[in-house]
Amino acid sequence: MKKLWKLTGQIVFWSSWPLLWLYLRFNKRTRVLVIHQDRVLLVHSWHSAGQWSLPGGGLHRGEEPTTGAVREAREETGILIKPDQLTLLKEGVSGNRGLRYRYICYFTQVEEMIEPKVRLLEIVDAAWVPINEVNLSTAAKDTVMFLDSWQHR
Repeated sequence: MKKLWKLTGQIVFWSSWPLLWLYLRFNKRTRVLVIHQDRVLLVHSWHSAGQWSLPGGGLHRGEEPTTGAVREAREETGILIKPDQLTLLKEGVSGNRGLRYRYICYFTQVEEMIEPKVRLLEIVDAAWVPINEVNLSTAAKDTVMFLDSWQHR
Protein backbone atom coordinates (compact mmCIF):
# COMPACT_ATOMS: atom_id res chain seq x y z
CA MET A 1 0.00 0.00 0.00
CA LYS A 2 2.87 2.36 0.85
CA LYS A 3 4.38 1.84 -2.62
CA LEU A 4 1.07 2.66 -4.31
CA TRP A 5 0.64 5.81 -2.20
CA LYS A 6 4.22 6.88 -3.03
CA LEU A 7 3.69 6.26 -6.76
CA THR A 8 0.44 8.23 -6.68
CA GLY A 9 2.29 11.12 -5.00
CA GLN A 10 4.98 11.08 -7.69
CA ILE A 11 2.35 11.19 -10.45
CA VAL A 12 0.59 14.09 -8.74
CA PHE A 13 3.96 15.84 -8.22
CA TRP A 14 4.90 15.72 -11.89
CA SER A 15 1.35 16.59 -12.99
CA SER A 16 1.30 19.67 -10.78
CA TRP A 17 4.87 20.72 -11.57
CA PRO A 18 3.90 23.94 -13.43
CA LEU A 19 1.81 25.12 -10.47
CA LEU A 20 4.60 24.20 -8.04
CA TRP A 21 7.04 26.19 -10.16
CA LEU A 22 4.94 29.32 -9.61
CA TYR A 23 4.06 28.66 -5.97
CA LEU A 24 7.60 27.95 -4.76
CA ARG A 25 9.04 31.10 -6.31
CA PHE A 26 7.06 33.32 -3.93
CA ASN A 27 7.29 31.40 -0.67
CA LYS A 28 10.12 30.85 1.79
CA ARG A 29 10.55 27.32 3.12
CA THR A 30 12.33 25.82 6.10
CA ARG A 31 14.31 22.64 6.46
CA VAL A 32 15.57 21.00 9.66
CA LEU A 33 18.64 18.81 9.75
CA VAL A 34 18.09 16.60 12.81
CA ILE A 35 21.19 14.63 13.79
CA HIS A 36 21.57 11.82 16.31
CA GLN A 37 25.14 10.52 16.54
CA ASP A 38 25.90 9.21 13.01
CA ARG A 39 22.30 9.35 11.68
CA VAL A 40 20.10 11.98 10.11
CA LEU A 41 16.30 12.11 10.19
CA LEU A 42 14.89 12.01 6.64
CA VAL A 43 11.38 11.90 5.19
CA HIS A 44 9.75 10.71 1.98
CA SER A 45 7.09 13.26 1.18
CA TRP A 46 3.93 11.98 -0.47
CA HIS A 47 3.93 14.76 -3.04
CA SER A 48 7.52 14.57 -4.31
CA ALA A 49 9.87 13.13 -6.89
CA GLY A 50 10.38 10.17 -4.53
CA GLN A 51 13.68 11.00 -2.87
CA TRP A 52 14.55 11.34 0.80
CA SER A 53 14.56 14.91 2.11
CA LEU A 54 14.78 16.84 5.35
CA PRO A 55 11.64 17.60 7.33
CA GLY A 56 10.36 21.08 6.61
CA GLY A 57 7.96 23.11 4.56
CA GLY A 58 6.43 26.49 3.93
CA LEU A 59 6.03 29.25 6.46
CA HIS A 60 2.61 30.54 7.44
CA ARG A 61 1.97 34.26 6.90
CA GLY A 62 3.85 36.21 9.60
CA GLU A 63 5.38 33.07 11.13
CA GLU A 64 8.92 33.24 12.48
CA PRO A 65 11.22 30.86 10.56
CA THR A 66 12.32 28.97 13.69
CA THR A 67 8.69 28.53 14.75
CA GLY A 68 7.80 27.27 11.27
CA ALA A 69 10.74 24.86 11.23
CA VAL A 70 9.74 23.42 14.63
CA ARG A 71 6.09 23.13 13.51
CA GLU A 72 6.99 21.36 10.26
CA ALA A 73 9.36 18.90 11.99
CA ARG A 74 6.63 18.05 14.51
CA GLU A 75 3.89 17.75 11.86
CA GLU A 76 5.95 15.53 9.58
CA THR A 77 7.79 13.33 12.08
CA GLY A 78 6.32 13.84 15.54
CA ILE A 79 9.74 14.99 16.78
CA LEU A 80 9.46 17.76 19.38
CA ILE A 81 12.11 20.46 19.04
CA LYS A 82 12.11 23.91 20.62
CA PRO A 83 13.08 27.00 18.60
CA ASP A 84 16.07 27.65 20.88
CA GLN A 85 17.47 24.20 19.98
CA LEU A 86 17.88 25.26 16.34
CA THR A 87 21.06 26.70 14.90
CA LEU A 88 21.00 28.46 11.54
CA LEU A 89 22.92 26.35 9.02
CA LYS A 90 22.29 28.00 5.68
CA GLU A 91 19.98 30.42 3.92
CA GLY A 92 19.57 30.92 0.19
CA VAL A 93 17.94 29.64 -2.97
CA SER A 94 17.93 26.00 -4.00
CA GLY A 95 16.89 24.28 -7.18
CA ASN A 96 15.83 20.69 -7.62
CA ARG A 97 14.08 19.12 -10.60
CA GLY A 98 13.71 22.58 -12.15
CA LEU A 99 11.93 23.94 -9.09
CA ARG A 100 13.57 26.81 -7.23
CA TYR A 101 12.71 27.93 -3.72
CA ARG A 102 14.06 30.23 -1.02
CA TYR A 103 15.05 28.34 2.11
CA ILE A 104 16.25 28.69 5.64
CA CYS A 105 17.91 25.51 6.91
CA TYR A 106 18.52 24.85 10.59
CA PHE A 107 20.20 21.99 12.37
CA THR A 108 19.91 20.43 15.77
CA GLN A 109 21.49 17.46 17.47
CA VAL A 110 19.25 15.31 19.64
CA GLU A 111 20.30 13.07 22.51
CA GLU A 112 17.67 10.42 21.87
CA MET A 113 16.72 8.75 18.58
CA ILE A 114 12.94 8.97 18.88
CA GLU A 115 10.94 6.78 16.49
CA PRO A 116 9.34 9.13 13.94
CA LYS A 117 5.55 9.19 13.63
CA VAL A 118 4.57 10.19 10.11
CA ARG A 119 1.54 12.15 9.04
CA LEU A 120 0.26 9.79 6.35
CA LEU A 121 -1.48 12.33 4.15
CA GLU A 122 1.77 14.27 3.84
CA ILE A 123 4.65 11.89 4.55
CA VAL A 124 5.00 8.33 3.24
CA ASP A 125 7.96 7.36 5.40
CA ALA A 126 10.49 8.76 7.88
CA ALA A 127 13.68 7.13 9.06
CA TRP A 128 16.99 7.70 10.79
CA VAL A 129 19.47 7.12 7.97
CA PRO A 130 23.24 6.69 8.44
CA ILE A 131 24.87 9.93 7.30
CA ASN A 132 27.36 8.07 5.09
CA GLU A 133 24.44 6.52 3.11
CA VAL A 134 22.92 9.86 2.09
CA ASN A 135 23.85 10.59 -1.52
CA LEU A 136 22.38 11.93 -4.76
CA SER A 137 21.02 8.54 -5.78
CA THR A 138 18.78 8.31 -2.69
CA ALA A 139 18.27 11.88 -1.47
CA ALA A 140 17.22 15.21 -2.93
CA LYS A 141 20.02 17.47 -4.11
CA ASP A 142 19.31 20.10 -1.44
CA THR A 143 19.36 17.45 1.31
CA VAL A 144 22.85 16.37 0.26
CA MET A 145 23.92 20.04 0.08
CA PHE A 146 22.60 20.79 3.59
CA LEU A 147 24.28 17.71 5.05
CA ASP A 148 27.56 18.67 3.36
CA SER A 149 27.28 22.22 4.78
CA TRP A 150 26.75 20.80 8.26
CA GLN A 151 29.76 18.48 7.97
CA HIS A 152 32.00 21.37 6.83
CA ARG A 153 30.77 24.08 9.22
